Amino acid sequence: MGYFIFFIIPFFSIGTFCIFILIEFFEYLKKYHSFKWQEISFERPFGINQANFYFYPIRPFKFIPFLFSTDDIDDTKVTKYKKILKLSLLALTFLIIIFYFI
Repeated sequence: MGYFIFFIIPFFSIGTFCIFILIEFFEYLKKYHSFKWQEISFERPFGINQANFYFYPIRPFKFIPFLFSTDDIDDTKVTKYKKILKLSLLALTFLIIIFYFI
């Protein structure tokens, strides 16, 4: 039971950080790289405009390859966001593996 506390606190803190960075990254793409944003998001999911959605209508099969691809938009901020997100996902994966073996 004691190990569970040491797992859950970092897991939720890294997960919250990852969600926060994703929201910033999506807003940055929407504002400065609208062509790439249109490529990785649904235009009108369920017939509802994107502005009226409570979450970001992302196409996972387009976003995940974009996140892990080596070719970038010529923008250093996009590269930094992608590196931070990859490290966050790697940290979450390691936490899950460690918890599995404990």
